[in-house]
Amino acid sequence: MAQATDIELLQDYAKSNSQAAFATLVQRHLRLVYSVALRQLGDIHQAEEVTQAVFIILARKADGFPAHIPLSGWLYQTARLTTANFRRSEQRRLHREQEAFMQKEIRETHGEPIWEGLAPLLDEAMGILNGAERNAIVLRYFEGRTFAETAQALGDKEAAVQKRASRGMEKLRTFFARRGVKISAAVLAGAMGANSLQAAPGGLAVSVAAAAAGKGAAASGSTLTLVKGALKIMAWTKMKTAAVVAVCVLAAGTTAITVNQLWDRSLHAIPADWKALRGDRNIWRSVDGKIVTQNPSGDSLIVSSQEYSDFSVSVTATCKTREATLALRMKDATHGYLLVFGAANTPWARDNGGHLALVKRMPSGNGTREQQLAEFKGKKFDAVGRSAKIKVIGHGSQFQVYLNGDKVMEVQDDEFPKGRIGLRTYGDDTIPSDATYAGLTIKGW
Repeated sequence: MAQATDIELLQDYAKSNSQAAFATLVQRHLRLVYSVALRQLGDIHQAEEVTQAVFIILARKADGFPAHIPLSGWLYQTARLTTANFRRSEQRRLHREQEAFMQKEIRETHGEPIWEGLAPLLDEAMGILNGAERNAIVLRYFEGRTFAETAQALGDKEAAVQKRASRGMEKLRTFFARRGVKISAAVLAGAMGANSLQAAPGGLAVSVAAAAAGKGAAASGSTLTLVKGALKIMAWTKMKTAAVVAVCVLAAGTTAITVNQLWDRSLHAIPADWKALRGDRNIWRSVDGKIVTQNPSGDSLIVSSQEYSDFSVSVTATCKTREATLALRMKDATHGYLLVFGAANTPWARDNGGHLALVKRMPSGNGTREQQLAEFKGKKFDAVGRSAKIKVIGHGSQFQVYLNGDKVMEVQDDEFPKGRIGLRTYGDDTIPSDATYAGLTIKGW
């Protein structure tokens, strides 16, 4: 009888809370996770705590874990990020030891002198690889699988996996060379294969499985703090590296909205839980995969039910008469940020000038006041036309705004650290609103 795959075991745990399934996953991957932590921390007890935290994170993410992601690669990256977070929180830097080693002459051998130099740097080096390269190297060299087995696990052709692994190994070799560790790719592969996985302490698998299967209910306070910090780092890392591309729909529409909350979730209409903070929600419609408005007069603002702190939002906006606006971190109708796209060569722009502007909305008397924080305009903006791909990234107090892939604004403001994300339109009897939004994408937590 064939062994259950990692994904099958994880789904079994997610659906039926199978402790046996999760314990099997722990047994399979314990050495990998523990070795990453031990290699960076050099302390058995700290490595055990990190290992427990990683499997707690896995348990919490089991429901909805993407079937196409290899668990070994995901666990390696999670262990690497969690360990890095642990080191920062403990302020246990190893730079002096690394610098001292860089002055030593390394013998061309698979023995301990080589590994002693590689070990403190290996996981930092693995961080420079892309996901595909890292997954190939973890499965092939860390876990000792053949290229055929690695290709099968990744669902790809063997030649493609070999190419990615070779490219990744060359990046690692270059990384080490720049830090004074001269080593060939073949010697590096041998050293990694012989030393990268260490035996975990007896009884660790049982304690990890018990703590993680309960999603951390019985874990220590320090472990739960570590889990919380690692989850935030993972989410922000994913947001920074994810390709957030707005879909521009010209004729036949495709996906209109993609809302990403840890894992991607696609919607084909305005989410039912979005509500109007101002104006009539019924003026917002989904037509041919695009969001359109019929708002001849007045201000209308719809937002998500979820609040976001760090986020990335992108959309292809089109306007022929007035402006199209993204609403960011809205606490209510009068507190938050607006990113306004007022295309050039429109009736509105003739009176106001075309621009892309980030403004802060605040109450003022019986109405609202909008303070402009940054603006992009001029000949370069006018050349964009009436449709543009807009993206804004918010991280803490920092905002970065992109127009058709180019960064055009960077702003610092900490007035509203968290809030809802949505769309806003405005029109009057003279110049009605005609904003159209395609491929709206939200990523964050």
